[in-house]
Parts: sequence; structure tokens; C-alpha cells
Amino acid sequence: MGKNILIIQNPAAGQRTADKVSAVARAIGMRGGRVVSRATTHPGHAEEILRAERNGSHDVIALAGGDGTLMEGVNGLEPGDPQKIAIIPAGTANVVALELGLPSDPGDLAEVILAGRTRPVETASLNGRRFVFTAGAGFDAQVVANVDGRLKRKAGKLAFVTSAAHTLMQYGFEPLEMDVDGEQMSAAGVIVMNGRHYGGPFVAAPDNDLGNGTLCVLALMRPGRLAALACQAALGLGRLHRSAGVRYFSGVRAIDITSPAGAPVQADGDFAGHVPVSIRASAGTVQVVC
Repeated sequence: MGKNILIIQNPAAGQRTADKVSAVARAIGMRGGRVVSRATTHPGHAEEILRAERNGSHDVIALAGGDGTLMEGVNGLEPGDPQKIAIIPAGTANVVALELGLPSDPGDLAEVILAGRTRPVETASLNGRRFVFTAGAGFDAQVVANVDGRLKRKAGKLAFVTSAAHTLMQYGFEPLEMDVDGEQMSAAGVIVMNGRHYGGPFVAAPDNDLGNGTLCVLALMRPGRLAALACQAALGLGRLHRSAGVRYFSGVRAIDITSPAGAPVQADGDFAGHVPVSIRASAGTVQVVC
């Protein structure tokens, strides 16, 4: 008997996403599965759909898009929810898909979805809202906040490159005051990792894992443009956690960023509000097909 698959996609994500969803849906159908597609119509709609459809008649609910789409869907599930969710990587960034080793070929992805084998992914939370692989404040969060949404839809990652260049010329690197598991410190920026990868294929927390229930924290201690560029270069080489001027913490349970008030924060590559924020590990597992 074929499996029932619900695919949730955002029409605003563009033709590339639509084509990927169609190819995966056809491949599922050719292998005996039944597909129902739901299109989102407004921000937060994927979360609403997951909340309404979880643990219903669908063997797997697949989220088509980038990491922000996955984060939205995860927030429609209860912590520890047994509902199986799948990822159809089709957005600007697909770091979680990379972390889980998901295939990009539609046929191979259809087979993974239909097989339905899952692993528990332990989420984290920022001010009570769950995220999957990263959060942060400082330069990277300002880059995310400055991204032009229209350019992002048209040009994908180029929008982040453009924003980074503009932000680098204007950002003031005001120090962040924070508490990392009880240790008080100031830093120019902070990256909080629930997984290993950051910004694509770059490994920022090599000893971390999506299932271990703790966080890794990279406190970027040196302000200024040259320091920011040096961090980008070190990230590309997989050495950011070992760089001079970076304090690296593993096994972290809690981080509170208290000032400067109003500084932007990001979660899973999307704008996620402003400082002050409380970030916590172990916000509950989700069952991700992989």
C-alpha cells in the first residue's frame, strides 16, 4: 500500500522551487506514493499547516524550501512529536539538508522520503521559538537583517553577498554583552551552533551534532572590518573555532545576550528579532526523514 505524502511549499520561493517540488512529486508517484501539495499564502502558514495536519493521515509531511521554511514548520510541531517530516531542499540555503546528507536528485530524494527512516533532531530555542542549526547576533545577524527580500527571491545567495558587502562598510561593531552558561563576557559577535555547518558547506562546530542536545558557541572577540574578513576566511577553511580572537565553547546549555538592546538576531539564516534574547539547548526533538 502506497504512502501518503503531504508537500508544503511556498509559491513565492520561485519557479526553481516549484520545478523541484514537481519533480519530487512525480518521482514519488512513480514509486507508488500518493502526494498532496499545499501552498503557503502568508508568513507563518507552514507552521499553521503543520499544527493542523500533524499526526493525521500523512505518513510524511515534506517541507519544500530552505532552512527558514524548515524552522517555520518545526514550530508547528510539539517537542517530541512523532510526526515524520522531510526536507525538499529548494531554498536559498539548505544547511540542514547538507548536515543530514540528503540527496539533491529528485528520484533519490523520493526514495528517501518513501523509505521513511528518521533520526531525531534536537532543536534549540531563541526566546521560546525553536530553531534547528544556528542563531547569532552581531555582524552576521545584521547582514541577514539587511538582505533585500526581492533580490533574495531572484538571486538567492548573491543577496547575502551583496548585503555583507554593504553591511561591512556601515556596521559599528558595538560590543555584545552576554552570559554563556554563567560566564559573563563582551564580544563583537556571537554564533550559536546547534549543528556543525554554518552558511553552507562550512564547518563551524566540528565536535557538534544535531542530536546531542547541547550548543557550541563561537564568541568573536575582535571588532572591526579586518577582523570580520579574517573570520570569514577562517570559516571557509574550517578553522574559525581555532582562530585567534575567537573563543569556542562546547556543551553549552544556555546563552543570554542582554545588550545592546535592539541589535538584530538571526535564527537559521532568517531575521529573528532583537536583543535581549535567551537561547536554550534541548528544545525538543523532531523526527526528520533522512
